Amino acid sequence: MSDKNKELFSDRTDSAPVQEKAIIEIINETIDVPLPSKGLVYALSHPLHNKEIATLVEMTPTEEHILYDKKRIREGTVIDDLVQACLRDKTVSVDRLLSGDRDALFFVLRAESFDPVYKFDTECPKCSLKQMVEFTILEQLKLKALDLKDVEQSEPFVNRFKFKLPKTGFTVEYRYPSVGDNKQIAKEKKDRHKANIDQKFDLIYELAGVIVSINGVTNKNDILQVLTKLPSRDSIALRKHITKTEPGVDTSYEFKCKDRDCGHEEKSTLPLDASFFFPHLGK
Repeated sequence: MSDKNKELFSDRTDSAPVQEKAIIEIINETIDVPLPSKGLVYALSHPLHNKEIATLVEMTPTEEHILYDKKRIREGTVIDDLVQACLRDKTVSVDRLLSGDRDALFFVLRAESFDPVYKFDTECPKCSLKQMVEFTILEQLKLKALDLKDVEQSEPFVNRFKFKLPKTGFTVEYRYPSVGDNKQIAKEKKDRHKANIDQKFDLIYELAGVIVSINGVTNKNDILQVLTKLPSRDSIALRKHITKTEPGVDTSYEFKCKDRDCGHEEKSTLPLDASFFFPHLGK
């Protein structure tokens, strides 16, 4: 061993680590994640315009500390900040992503960085047997991709879509909520509750948050006035349409009871509790 190498591997404790050259070089892996939106809702100026893939860089302890940040936990920004920190393209703002695209990125990041198998306890709805379910994220997770055959996009590469209400016949132009939109909707809801505004209006305000126009009317106060009088048939139809066509993550799975005498099967929904979003906490 050369004198230089002897110095590097000696038990010296009287000086700072040598910075000139790394002893062990690690190249962090990148992870390509399909975007449910396929980039079809992002304008030319958006970094993910017409791109079906976004690339993550695997998490290291530098990003992992976000999971333990008490301030972020209180403010509910852990997932957004974690995805932001791991995006390879730093010009991409998580707030400008569709919520469904952000969800897909986080699910894959969770599987790649912690455990690809999500384990949770559930109870058979038929025989009440408590049992553990193992969901292999990267194999079983299904994405809801935007299908332009199911929607009427106002113009290419814009997040605006048209829907004709079944009863009034009004044409509603709506958008799929971005991460930033959902933050604003949640803030406004919190502010209304602080101001003691009746919570019966929450649904109206939340719907107004994703409506761009109704029959060409774009003023938000006018839209709110229309929504207060809108027949429930129209309101329900619009919400169902948005929910059905919104690009994102399909959190359903096929449940099968482990009791041989029961064997009950049904389509169920993943219980996304703290153990999923904060897997470092354990069960």
